[in-house]
Amino acid sequence: MNARLAFAMALVIAVAPTSADAKQPPKRHGSLSFASLPSCRAAALSLRFIGGQAAMGHDVLAFSLKNTSSSTCATSGYPRVLFFDKAGKPLATTPVPTTHDFFDAAPLQRLMVVPGAIVSFRLVATHDLTPAAGCAIAFGLQVILPNDAVSLRTSIANGVYECRRTTVSPLQTGDTAARWRAATR
Repeated sequence: MNARLAFAMALVIAVAPTSADAKQPPKRHGSLSFASLPSCRAAALSLRFIGGQAAMGHDVLAFSLKNTSSSTCATSGYPRVLFFDKAGKPLATTPVPTTHDFFDAAPLQRLMVVPGAIVSFRLVATHDLTPAAGCAIAFGLQVILPNDAVSLRTSIANGVYECRRTTVSPLQTGDTAARWRAATR
């Protein structure tokens, strides 16, 4: 069994692919079903920058959300994101939700997040070196979860070069949005 699969199983997070939702009954975690759980909210989560990597004019950035509450919650879909400069001012950010970015595929999933477990997502920022591109260095990120209106913020160590357009992966179980990190450890 590979390490990634073992890690995901150890987190005890039930996951059901969205594409199969119409064909299968809701997944259960113990006596809980996805449909019966409250949506994950900012007040019950903490946001953290996992790390980043660059290749061929792209930066991939991974972020995790940890359930810090004592209750299981449910989430699915794409977080809304906004970059910030070093002074904390918003930068022009055009998020593009995708299940397949420059680095890898990330399927849309329904996630049940138990206390202490994490979910993750990644952003891919494209570099455009023309002056009209409106590029800047982002030192922070604001995130709003699906079905929530309250934001979470985290810093991005050393900043990242971004040019407005940023792909956003759907939320993934554990830290799988940062798959490249397992290959570089």
